[in-house]
Amino acid sequence: MGHLRVSRLSYNNTVLRDSNDESNFYKSIELDCNGRMGSITFGLRRKEMLSIKLSYDIFNRLSKKITVNHEGRPSEENYSYTLDGFLIKVWGPDNYGYR
Repeated sequence: MGHLRVSRLSYNNTVLRDSNDESNFYKSIELDCNGRMGSITFGLRRKEMLSIKLSYDIFNRLSKKITVNHEGRPSEENYSYTLDGFLIKVWGPDNYGYR
């Protein structure tokens, strides 16, 4: 894979890192206790550029996504579903309603 190195820090945390000294890219993926995607972090030159944290409801559907950009500004989106499990509404910086 060239200059990429994959490290498994624990059973639920994997890091993909560029071993080349010039760019220092990394991507960290962390799973929650149920094996679902919990957070993803992208970094460049030892600085966190983007972080995404995901939360789920009791039906394993995405209920909340918190994104933090390179300036440290958070953005939160909440998801609502119908009784049948279809996405009906998204609250956040850009609100969406589905019919």
